[in-house]
Amino acid sequence: MTKPTIAVFLAPGCEEIEALTVVDILFRAGIECHTISVGEDRLVTSSHEVSVLANRHIDDADLDLDAYDMLVLPGGIPGTPNLHANDKLMDAVRAFAAANRPVSAICAAPSILAEEGLLRGRRATSNPGFHEVLAHGHGHRLWLGDRAALQGRRRGGTS
Repeated sequence: MTKPTIAVFLAPGCEEIEALTVVDILFRAGIECHTISVGEDRLVTSSHEVSVLANRHIDDADLDLDAYDMLVLPGGIPGTPNLHANDKLMDAVRAFAAANRPVSAICAAPSILAEEGLLRGRRATSNPGFHEVLAHGHGHRLWLGDRAALQGRRRGGTS
Protein backbone atom coordinates (compact mmCIF):
# COMPACT_ATOMS: atom_id res chain seq x y z
CA MET A 1 0.00 0.00 0.00
CA THR A 2 1.38 3.40 -0.97
CA LYS A 3 1.39 6.32 1.41
CA PRO A 4 -1.21 9.01 0.69
CA THR A 5 -0.25 12.41 -0.62
CA ILE A 6 -2.36 15.41 0.35
CA ALA A 7 -2.66 18.76 -1.45
CA VAL A 8 -3.28 21.86 0.69
CA PHE A 9 -4.20 24.88 -1.40
CA LEU A 10 -3.02 28.38 -0.53
CA ALA A 11 -4.78 31.47 -1.86
CA PRO A 12 -4.01 35.11 -1.17
CA GLY A 13 -5.90 36.02 1.99
CA CYS A 14 -6.09 32.50 3.39
CA GLU A 15 -6.11 31.84 7.13
CA GLU A 16 -2.56 30.68 7.69
CA ILE A 17 -3.41 28.66 10.81
CA GLU A 18 -6.04 26.69 8.88
CA ALA A 19 -3.50 25.82 6.19
CA LEU A 20 -0.31 25.39 8.14
CA THR A 21 -1.81 23.47 11.07
CA VAL A 22 -3.02 20.86 8.58
CA VAL A 23 0.43 20.76 6.98
CA ASP A 24 2.11 20.41 10.38
CA ILE A 25 -0.19 17.61 11.57
CA LEU A 26 0.26 15.69 8.31
CA PHE A 27 4.05 16.12 8.55
CA ARG A 28 4.07 14.82 12.13
CA ALA A 29 1.92 11.85 11.05
CA GLY A 30 4.39 10.99 8.29
CA ILE A 31 1.91 11.82 5.52
CA GLU A 32 3.29 13.54 2.45
CA CYS A 33 1.74 16.94 1.91
CA HIS A 34 2.28 19.59 -0.75
CA THR A 35 1.18 23.19 -0.48
CA ILE A 36 -0.10 24.50 -3.81
CA SER A 37 -0.52 28.20 -4.55
CA VAL A 38 -3.43 29.47 -6.61
CA GLY A 39 -2.09 33.04 -6.47
CA GLU A 40 0.10 34.85 -8.97
CA ASP A 41 3.17 32.88 -7.90
CA ARG A 42 4.31 30.46 -5.18
CA LEU A 43 4.61 33.18 -2.52
CA VAL A 44 1.21 33.62 -0.86
CA THR A 45 0.32 36.31 1.67
CA SER A 46 -2.29 35.31 4.24
CA SER A 47 -5.13 37.38 5.67
CA HIS A 48 -2.79 38.34 8.54
CA GLU A 49 0.06 39.37 6.21
CA VAL A 50 2.08 36.18 6.81
CA SER A 51 3.97 35.15 3.67
CA VAL A 52 4.19 31.46 2.86
CA LEU A 53 6.20 29.92 0.03
CA ALA A 54 4.15 27.06 -1.44
CA ASN A 55 5.81 23.89 -2.70
CA ARG A 56 4.02 24.11 -6.04
CA HIS A 57 1.90 26.42 -8.17
CA ILE A 58 -1.38 25.25 -9.63
CA ASP A 59 -0.15 26.20 -13.11
CA ASP A 60 3.04 24.09 -12.89
CA ALA A 61 3.14 22.12 -16.14
CA ASP A 62 3.89 18.82 -14.39
CA LEU A 63 1.28 19.19 -11.62
CA ASP A 64 -1.35 16.44 -11.74
CA LEU A 65 -4.03 17.14 -9.13
CA ASP A 66 -5.58 13.75 -9.80
CA ALA A 67 -2.41 12.14 -8.38
CA TYR A 68 -3.30 13.44 -4.90
CA ASP A 69 -5.32 11.35 -2.47
CA MET A 70 -7.05 14.31 -0.83
CA LEU A 71 -7.59 18.02 -1.46
CA VAL A 72 -7.67 20.47 1.47
CA LEU A 73 -9.27 23.92 1.18
CA PRO A 74 -8.37 26.26 4.05
CA GLY A 75 -10.70 29.14 4.74
CA GLY A 76 -10.13 32.81 5.29
CA ILE A 77 -11.36 35.95 3.62
CA PRO A 78 -10.51 36.74 0.88
CA GLY A 79 -8.78 33.35 0.68
CA THR A 80 -12.00 31.37 0.26
CA PRO A 81 -13.34 33.39 -2.70
CA ASN A 82 -9.84 33.36 -4.20
CA LEU A 83 -9.81 29.56 -4.07
CA HIS A 84 -13.28 29.44 -5.58
CA ALA A 85 -12.22 31.74 -8.43
CA ASN A 86 -9.56 29.30 -9.65
CA ASP A 87 -11.06 27.21 -12.46
CA LYS A 88 -8.35 24.54 -12.39
CA LEU A 89 -8.88 23.98 -8.67
CA MET A 90 -12.67 23.93 -9.01
CA ASP A 91 -12.43 21.37 -11.83
CA ALA A 92 -10.36 19.16 -9.52
CA VAL A 93 -12.74 19.63 -6.57
CA ARG A 94 -15.75 18.70 -8.74
CA ALA A 95 -13.90 15.67 -10.14
CA PHE A 96 -12.91 14.47 -6.66
CA ALA A 97 -16.47 14.90 -5.41
CA ALA A 98 -17.91 13.06 -8.44
CA ALA A 99 -15.54 10.16 -7.79
CA ASN A 100 -16.33 10.19 -4.05
CA ARG A 101 -12.71 11.07 -3.25
CA PRO A 102 -11.91 13.10 -0.13
CA VAL A 103 -12.09 16.88 -0.13
CA SER A 104 -11.70 18.72 3.16
CA ALA A 105 -12.87 22.30 3.62
CA ILE A 106 -12.17 24.38 6.72
CA CYS A 107 -14.02 27.33 8.29
CA ALA A 108 -15.38 29.46 5.41
CA ALA A 109 -14.27 27.07 2.65
CA PRO A 110 -17.25 24.67 2.98
CA SER A 111 -19.19 27.52 1.35
CA ILE A 112 -17.29 26.67 -1.85
CA LEU A 113 -18.61 23.11 -1.73
CA ALA A 114 -22.14 24.39 -1.06
CA GLU A 115 -22.01 26.92 -3.89
CA GLU A 116 -20.77 24.20 -6.24
CA GLY A 117 -23.71 21.98 -5.22
CA LEU A 118 -21.40 19.36 -3.73
CA LEU A 119 -23.02 19.18 -0.29
CA ARG A 120 -26.43 17.89 -1.35
CA GLY A 121 -27.36 15.19 1.13
CA ARG A 122 -24.13 15.58 3.10
CA ARG A 123 -23.55 16.84 6.61
CA ALA A 124 -21.17 19.77 6.94
CA THR A 125 -20.26 22.60 9.23
CA SER A 126 -18.57 25.94 8.68
CA ASN A 127 -17.77 29.26 10.21
CA PRO A 128 -21.12 30.50 11.61
CA GLY A 129 -21.11 33.34 9.09
CA PHE A 130 -21.51 30.78 6.29
CA HIS A 131 -24.25 28.54 7.73
CA GLU A 132 -26.88 30.05 5.42
CA VAL A 133 -24.67 29.32 2.39
CA LEU A 134 -24.55 25.68 3.49
CA ALA A 135 -28.32 25.59 3.87
CA HIS A 136 -28.83 27.09 0.40
CA GLY A 137 -26.39 24.50 -0.97
CA HIS A 138 -28.69 21.77 0.41
CA GLY A 139 -26.14 20.56 2.93
CA HIS A 140 -27.26 19.30 6.33
CA ARG A 141 -25.64 21.67 8.79
CA LEU A 142 -24.10 20.19 11.93
CA TRP A 143 -24.58 22.03 15.19
CA LEU A 144 -22.37 22.27 18.25
CA GLY A 145 -22.75 19.03 20.15
CA ASP A 146 -23.18 16.92 17.02
CA ARG A 147 -20.68 14.17 16.38
CA ALA A 148 -17.49 15.02 14.49
CA ALA A 149 -18.12 16.75 11.20
CA LEU A 150 -17.04 13.94 8.94
CA GLN A 151 -18.79 13.03 5.73
CA GLY A 152 -18.22 9.32 5.96
CA ARG A 153 -15.29 6.99 5.59
CA ARG A 154 -12.44 8.62 3.62
CA ARG A 155 -14.51 11.53 2.41
CA GLY A 156 -12.83 14.23 4.41
CA GLY A 157 -14.17 16.68 6.91
CA THR A 158 -15.02 20.29 7.48
CA SER A 159 -14.56 22.84 10.23
